[in-house]
Amino acid sequence: MKPSLEIVAVFAAWICLNVGLNYYNKYVLSMTAFHYPFLLTVGNKSIGMVVAVVVMKVRSGLPDPLTLLAHFRRPIVHLQGLFTALNIGLNNWSLLLITLTLNQVLKSTTPLPTALLSVLLEGKRFSWQLYGSMLVLVVGCVLAAWGGFGSEKYWGVAVCVASVLSSAAWTVLSAILMQAGEKPLDAVSLLFVSGPTCIFTLLCFFAAIDLPRLLDSGGGAGSEPKIAAGLIVLSIAVAALLASLYDIVHNQFVKLTSSMNMAIMGNTKLALLIVLSTLTLETDAPITPLRVVGIGVAFVGVVWYTWFKLDEQARAKREPDDEEKQAELRRRGEASSLIRK
Repeated sequence: MKPSLEIVAVFAAWICLNVGLNYYNKYVLSMTAFHYPFLLTVGNKSIGMVVAVVVMKVRSGLPDPLTLLAHFRRPIVHLQGLFTALNIGLNNWSLLLITLTLNQVLKSTTPLPTALLSVLLEGKRFSWQLYGSMLVLVVGCVLAAWGGFGSEKYWGVAVCVASVLSSAAWTVLSAILMQAGEKPLDAVSLLFVSGPTCIFTLLCFFAAIDLPRLLDSGGGAGSEPKIAAGLIVLSIAVAALLASLYDIVHNQFVKLTSSMNMAIMGNTKLALLIVLSTLTLETDAPITPLRVVGIGVAFVGVVWYTWFKLDEQARAKREPDDEEKQAELRRRGEASSLIRK
């Protein structure tokens, strides 16, 4: 598959899985008796580890134990696992506390900390057009969500903001691990080597937040309703399937592009998710002309970003050709000077 076609295919899969996973998690945590975000996330990542092992075994066999040990000794691997857990776990927790609309508006700001971390950790520099298109995207997402905010809990907002910061760190660290160093990791290997740290972190949150409520469920007034074992298994199984596929596709998208591409293009699905949430989960906040304008503004931001990235790539390809032409002209000039002498 040509690189450009592979990027398009991976992006299409990524956006479908991202929208599906966010919508499903919000539905399960808000519309059913399953109110345990960290239990859901622990199940996702544990099954994701199994999926990673199976994929690695089928594709090329399991890595050499010494190679795995070398990766486990890298602090950045454990940092990536920690921020993976914080990103997903805190995001799922926020879905229990605030509307999906506000969650997505806050998530639309992810490119801001991602850009800062890319500058600090990857040494990258960005054009003013990136920041301009980013601003247009964020404004569009806010307008698209206008009127869809409920009686939000302030600490739910704080949890979502923490998830946004963790998402930025997760994306940049993933890019470093898969694009830099002597032996960059691939999408599946990264999921495998960072999995233990991620799962351990989630288990700590589960023990502190979800487990006491789960043990007290059905205990009367103020406690969570008793939940059937079948619903727990089904909820975790479906979420785990979506999350496992999403993690692999997300890592592959970062490997093929960059952390900033990931953060900016991630906003392309926000307007779609806001509309879907409004039509099905938050029907008391109908779509208004202002929200339609917001969707249009967000689309303009996406088009602007796409246009300037394509132009940037075209100029980067032309520069070597221009340098070769200038070198050839200099050689001809030197040759003419010798002939005249």
